[in-house]
Amino acid sequence: MQTSQQFSKTLSAPPAPSPSYQALLDPGLIDRAIAVLGILHSTATLSSFFSGVGIPGVAETLIRYLLPVMIAFRLAARYKATVRVLQSDIFLLIFHAIVFVSFAWSINPQLTILGLRSEYIQGVLIALFLATRFSLAQQVRLITVAMGITALISLAFAIGVPSIGIHQDVTHAGAWKGIFGHKNYFSTGMTTCSAVCLVQVLDSKERKPWILALLGLCVALLFLSTSKTGQVLLIMVISFVFLYRRYRWRGMKTLLILYLGVVVATCSILFVYTAWDQIFIGIGRDPTLSGRTLIWDVLRQSFIPNKALLGYGRSAFWTSEAAIAVFVGSINFVPTHAHNGWYDLVLDVGFIGLFFYGLSSIQAWVRAFKLAYVSDSAASIWPIAFFTIMYVNNYTESLMTYLINFLWIIYMATCWSLREALMRETMHQEELDEEKETLLKGVDVHKNGHIKRA
Repeated sequence: MQTSQQFSKTLSAPPAPSPSYQALLDPGLIDRAIAVLGILHSTATLSSFFSGVGIPGVAETLIRYLLPVMIAFRLAARYKATVRVLQSDIFLLIFHAIVFVSFAWSINPQLTILGLRSEYIQGVLIALFLATRFSLAQQVRLITVAMGITALISLAFAIGVPSIGIHQDVTHAGAWKGIFGHKNYFSTGMTTCSAVCLVQVLDSKERKPWILALLGLCVALLFLSTSKTGQVLLIMVISFVFLYRRYRWRGMKTLLILYLGVVVATCSILFVYTAWDQIFIGIGRDPTLSGRTLIWDVLRQSFIPNKALLGYGRSAFWTSEAAIAVFVGSINFVPTHAHNGWYDLVLDVGFIGLFFYGLSSIQAWVRAFKLAYVSDSAASIWPIAFFTIMYVNNYTESLMTYLINFLWIIYMATCWSLREALMRETMHQEELDEEKETLLKGVDVHKNGHIKRA
């Protein structure tokens, strides 16, 4: 029987939460929701979605300011893991330090500080959160969910609200852009989603019907965007992934040769697109890549040499009156960015920043190839597929330090995750090899004993 004291405690105790309520309070579910929301925020598509469905703009403002605060608290709670992740790529850490102090030599310090506070810090926090809280395999699933959401919403808007989902301007009339604002950025999103779905579809453990359906949707949306770069890039990724699955057993050297062969072939195609005016004119394309080569010529000749070492400070160059005057006088228009990630990176932090970025990039590529050779899981091939998308897209678009964008965030998270992923897979393969060796020894002992008895 209950005593009166026990009975009073029972009455005063709060009711046990229902199973559904407990599920909503699951820290793992909350972290996954934050991660997906962070990736969606980095695509800069939320404003289009909110305006399209009639949600007030204050919702996006709340996400913009509350999301980094929530992530900062979660990172602080796991500060040891956060420090460990940062130390996994010292070159990338030094690069970020240069970006963060670039206000000291910026030609527009206030704008640089504003951009760092409202854009760059948010991107770094989201990437750190992904790398600290989730394994590379888990990141693949989260990226699939987040980019899949953008694909589905883009399809709905293109059909239901064409004024938002399809270009109405004369230059790109009829090209699909979904909720991404521009067909090229939409193409990048669909290429990324296609690649992350592809590596899972080819992995029997990760293969699910909905992922296969999402892959088909993203490929269709990519072609509806009419982006030639995206189409060529997708063919490149598909070619390498299939060749990798077939010839990986021949060794890492074969894997590297295959990849370099695919890269050279794709770059040759892009070179033809870029360099041969007659071909461009024949297929109805602009031989200057919509003025990009003209922008790069002006930057190389008039601006990059002036501040070659440290650049002009993050996001400061394109507000310069001198730059505006030169562009107006030479090519009759003023771009908002260089339409090339490396040019904008050099403008932001100079060749010193580019140097440390390059060291981090080389290290990441080496780790990615080692991981792809050690394991044949979906997560092991994803870094190479993604890095390919990242680098080729930055040839004609600025998707590194410019503004906040999902490619740069996924790139940082992948770089910070590769060392631990490689260590885990190497240890796993060593354990499998030991088990196999033990099993073979047991078979030999059994055979020998049988012979002796005979």
